[in-house]
Amino acid sequence: MCNLYRLTRPNAEVARWFAAIDRLRGANFSEEVFPGTPGAVIADGALTSMNWGFPLQRTGAKGQPLKPRPVDNTRTDKLDGYAGPVAVTE
Repeated sequence: MCNLYRLTRPNAEVARWFAAIDRLRGANFSEEVFPGTPGAVIADGALTSMNWGFPLQRTGAKGQPLKPRPVDNTRTDKLDGYAGPVAVTE
């Protein structure tokens, strides 16, 4: 699945691989990390927790803002200027 990553090693081992500080100190995460759920990441030289994915800003059919949806892979043309569903008329 492309929307998921799997982390099966202990936090301390992952921190050692990247010479990072383990700020999670034994925090337990699910092995499978999906968009919108917390996962372990290396940031600024430390192993920390972040929500996986980027918030995709969406708008409804009437232009109203909708709750952002976490995504982790998409084409840039889908992110730039995304204005919600497009009605096709003939």
